[in-house]
Amino acid sequence: MLEINNKQITYKLSWLEKVGAFGKSPTAKLSNLIKVSQSDNPWNTKVIRGVRAPGAGIPFFIMLGTLRSFRGKDFTIIYKTRP
Repeated sequence: MLEINNKQITYKLSWLEKVGAFGKSPTAKLSNLIKVSQSDNPWNTKVIRGVRAPGAGIPFFIMLGTLRSFRGKDFTIIYKTRP
């Protein structure tokens, strides 16, 4: 669930998602937000860029956690074909 308050944006993770992501719910200043996206085919290189660390991943089943690349860090949640 996405929550916006006091110029901050938070994606509230369930307890099971917190375990899988190896972390807490991601929070950022709203002014730092560059882009939020949703894709019909989330398992492609336009969506998934970088190396998952930390987090859980089974190709074409689940991707949950932080993806690190030369561009920075992206928090990603993908379940099967649903972003």
